[in-house]
Amino acid sequence: MLVIDNPEAPPGEWTRRLIELPLEVEWGQAALFEPGSDGSPGYVYVFGEGEAPAGRKDLMLARATAKEFEDFANWEFMSGDGSWSKSPELVAAIAPNVATELSVDRIEDENGELHYLMVHSEPPLGDRIFVRVARRPEGPWSEPQAVFCVPELKRSQNYFTYAAKGHARLSPPGRLLVSYIVNSNEFSELLSDASIYRPRFITIKLEDLDPPIRPADAY
Repeated sequence: MLVIDNPEAPPGEWTRRLIELPLEVEWGQAALFEPGSDGSPGYVYVFGEGEAPAGRKDLMLARATAKEFEDFANWEFMSGDGSWSKSPELVAAIAPNVATELSVDRIEDENGELHYLMVHSEPPLGDRIFVRVARRPEGPWSEPQAVFCVPELKRSQNYFTYAAKGHARLSPPGRLLVSYIVNSNEFSELLSDASIYRPRFITIKLEDLDPPIRPADAY
């Protein structure tokens, strides 16, 4: 984990510290800060991935208060019985079969209720982009909903897509901006096709999800 002690400074002047984390789970696929209420501290939620049967990746979740976040000994882990545990060996999957890269965004609907959207490419290296929905960071998360099929893969049998992510902070009202990458297994195609190996963007309507989400600022 890389910590920037002076984030207000220009990037070239940042002071960086590296904190080693245990490697049983690859932490950092996504993170969210949830403000506290009624005097309780806010938590930083960190999503990670662990190896699962048949070579798939399953999603894990940890949290710590913002004040204690830098000390891994203060992290709590979502366990198999649905409770938070101080023991990292008890961490359990909250969603199965996710991609190596993903995003988790929080969206408030017109009634003030929170929804969490997970976006990832179809594993392993499929042609679709999936969205999963939950009411809390720990889930339960819905089954993957296919929201887009990447058309660029039809141009070459060597092309593949990955790294789909949502960008709620950059999205227009009522929609979610999603980025993805197209790449090729053939280096010659990277040289001849300048349209690949760079971010591509789509938007999806939140009210088309199941269940639909209608943000307050969409109307």
